[in-house]
Amino acid sequence: VLPGAGGTQRLPKLTGLLNALPMLLTGSIVLNKARDQVMKQTKGKYPAPLKILDVVGASFEKGLGSKAAYEAESKGFGELGVTPESKALVSIFFGQTACKKSPYGKPKQSPKKLAVLGGGLMGAGITEVSVTKGYDVFLKDMSLEALGKAQKTVYDNLSKKLKKKAMTSAELTRNMTRITALDANSNWAQHFGSVDMVIEAVPEIMDLKRKIIQETEAVLPEHGIFATNTSA
Repeated sequence: VLPGAGGTQRLPKLTGLLNALPMLLTGSIVLNKARDQVMKQTKGKYPAPLKILDVVGASFEKGLGSKAAYEAESKGFGELGVTPESKALVSIFFGQTACKKSPYGKPKQSPKKLAVLGGGLMGAGITEVSVTKGYDVFLKDMSLEALGKAQKTVYDNLSKKLKKKAMTSAELTRNMTRITALDANSNWAQHFGSVDMVIEAVPEIMDLKRKIIQETEAVLPEHGIFATNTSA
């Protein structure tokens, strides 16, 4: 985004160029390395930061706050507004806004418990995201070994967040306790009878998928949703 309405003119005059550029470019970039840094950060995919440099550079040549400087800013702003990148970003914005609005209204029952079928990479990932969002998760797999690996994957990923101080040790422990591992010999059917949603993430074997759908639908509560993380 290029700051319009004189933004590229007034800010350098108020704060100085070195202080203004980081704010204009949204990054810690000094003038003599700005263009290289912008290309490194954006890979040339976003034209606005480069246009900011062009406008600021032209403004210093023509005089900050001069009529020619404001004209350079206005021209740059207009050029950016009709680029494919601008149109794509506008489309993304409206798309994200639309996705936040549910056409179905508020759910009659807020989901609290989920079941994940399959302890592989995808199953572990879905479990990790779900517990960090506050859901209790029943993780089911035929193999105890697979369940152990899935839980370790979740723990290792959450531990990385702990090291980055993006999560406290209490939160890590609480998230892990939200996971209940269930194998084929467990009372999984009883647990599945209380879930709000089941997400299957088993291998792409159609006979296996048909089997688990039949088994799950037999115990899933009436309001429960059966979802799939299939690639086929």
